[in-house]
Amino acid sequence: MAKKKKTNPFQALKLAKAQHHNDYLRKLEYWCNTICGEKVFKHLPNTYVEFIYKCRCRSFKIEVAEGHTVKKEVLKDCEVLVIDQLEKEEHCLSEELPMISFADYYTIGISLSFIPNDIKRGAKTFGSDIDAILMKLEIIDEKFMDIGLELDTTLCVFGYQSSAIGKPLYWLSFDIKKKNETDPFLHNIIRIQSHILETDSINIDGNQRPIIRVGWTFANFGIDYSSIKPIALGIKSQFAEIPMDVYIQSHALMRLSERIDSFNTDVLHLNIYISLKNPVFCYDINKRILIEYRFFDVKVGYFRADIIDGKIVLRTFLFILNNGTPESQKLEQNTGLQKFDIEYLVIHKLSSFMNSDINKNEAVKKIFIDADCQCLLELYDNMKTLLKKTTDTFDSKHLLEYLKFKDVEEMLTEAELNLNLKEMLV
Repeated sequence: MAKKKKTNPFQALKLAKAQHHNDYLRKLEYWCNTICGEKVFKHLPNTYVEFIYKCRCRSFKIEVAEGHTVKKEVLKDCEVLVIDQLEKEEHCLSEELPMISFADYYTIGISLSFIPNDIKRGAKTFGSDIDAILMKLEIIDEKFMDIGLELDTTLCVFGYQSSAIGKPLYWLSFDIKKKNETDPFLHNIIRIQSHILETDSINIDGNQRPIIRVGWTFANFGIDYSSIKPIALGIKSQFAEIPMDVYIQSHALMRLSERIDSFNTDVLHLNIYISLKNPVFCYDINKRILIEYRFFDVKVGYFRADIIDGKIVLRTFLFILNNGTPESQKLEQNTGLQKFDIEYLVIHKLSSFMNSDINKNEAVKKIFIDADCQCLLELYDNMKTLLKKTTDTFDSKHLLEYLKFKDVEEMLTEAELNLNLKEMLV
């Protein structure tokens, strides 16, 4: 029996290069003919096609930006998740054309854009009729800004997934360029960068407490710190128009994670930044500032804020039904439910509502709508794809039975009080 020959590594490399060359040219021909609407690729001389291949845009590559520290697992996730997303996510050049992926647009597409540019500057001609058809490839350059903005969004999403206030915030930047003057290739480079938020300390009740400045990072931009003008919180003074930096205590971050427990930390912290962009505020019964925490524009709670040493400090987080919020006060007025009852019924955190049968019970729905908690009914439908699975829930039937029990208990208390009054009169 003849022995199988071992594969020569040099031959394997040669075969791989030939395979890549052929695959690339097949894609180049497909997109050229598809965009132009005619089979014009065959009119391009082989020498010119080989020139395009030689100067082609290379595939996306991810690297850590100089001077930045990125954990190995974050870099690995970025390499896998971002590249996979760029190969899958498709975008529209025009209604008449098929969708094109980021990967194809920034490699095949950008390489094809050389052709109309060469024709316009007189560096190349393929005959007036063919030139006119090939000029349809200009749509690639025309869509560069639109697709670039869509790419920014995709890169931002990865940054969100890997970031948290109090830990490194990550952001990605994208560039197309040659590595040096002698390099024939254009390289699609995605650089991952990190940022540690500023920290400080404040004096509270005679003790120094650490605080973290609130901010978030964005693709191709970097860090944007939060600030609020005091007038936006109803404060009137000669300094009310001067923005104040916003800081947060770790206690508030912990309470946020505990009480809005149906979503990942990165999404929770992103929405802190979003909520502070155009803050909505009110006051609790002790005249303390409550700033609404909005989860993708749906109110689910409040940060209790103080102004200390010229800074706005988020001290703690209250779920919308936690003691001290306007909604909890209204719920108490309507039903008599107080802090202990709310915790007993497990309606002091979001996961209970996300897993409950509340939408199937009109009586219970009305209780929460009357307490201005319609948002809890809306959130599940809007955000179900982002939900984490939890075991916490409450039973609508149990809530109604509990309210009846409280009514009986109050009636008995009132009867006992009347009896005691009669005995005293006698």
